[in-house]
Amino acid sequence: MEEKRIKEMFKKYSPHKLNEFHHIYPKILLKLIEVKKDNDSICIFEIGNRSYETLNALLAIDKRIVAYGIDIGNDSSLTKVKREKLLADYPNRINLFSDSQGNKDTLTLIARSALDKYGGFDLIIDDGSHKNEHMLSGFDLLSNYMKPEGIYSIEDIECMYGNDIFPEELKEIYREHNCLIPTPDSYHQGLTVKGFIEGMIDVLNRDFLKRVELSKVNNIKIPRRHKETIGHLSILGRDDLISSIQVYTNCLIIYFGYNLSKPNNLGGINPMEKNMIF
Repeated sequence: MEEKRIKEMFKKYSPHKLNEFHHIYPKILLKLIEVKKDNDSICIFEIGNRSYETLNALLAIDKRIVAYGIDIGNDSSLTKVKREKLLADYPNRINLFSDSQGNKDTLTLIARSALDKYGGFDLIIDDGSHKNEHMLSGFDLLSNYMKPEGIYSIEDIECMYGNDIFPEELKEIYREHNCLIPTPDSYHQGLTVKGFIEGMIDVLNRDFLKRVELSKVNNIKIPRRHKETIGHLSILGRDDLISSIQVYTNCLIIYFGYNLSKPNNLGGINPMEKNMIF
């Protein structure tokens, strides 16, 4: 598999996604594919699958890819032809749900299915409502169902800034294109996506002083990260398993795999397993 072929599939089925994220998803998918064995499934969940373009591209890239999709329009008559073709082209590899990403019951149903059938999610792409509350509540729940080296992508994070600071001319453009104007909502305790990103810097580095101090009394062995309580150097979901984050223009990529021996395969860090206390 070559990155060129991945880009070709996106260009064929989802040119919009390729144009906007050409520097992100081809590289992520290539790394996911390279580390998998021939009989391993690659489980991907797209939140906000709209016209099924991205799902089509993903399923065409590799036969091991299985996908879940959720969108409020997945039962719409307007997309019926495309939906039926997708299901016919990839039988037993695609599961579609018609609901809001804000429905935790539906997200839990999807997540448990992925866990039971495939061991969890390899990649989640949140391209849903772009509301702070939905982006954060989705991560809070779904981070419990990621594979050890899973990757979580949140798109269109520019919406985190909210209606209150959006310039009027930009609001007008949104109205002309029937786009949702971002609102300054928050998830809990005033947390927004912007606050989540800023707080993750502290979460990723929270063990530095503890590790230095504890290593002195543990024969130079470095203690593994302990999950903190929310509000005490922990923010949301299973952030104790996050190895690194990357912030791009309008996109946040979250890498899991903190405690693994080889998370660097997917862009994480090497926690020096030989010196870890397990």
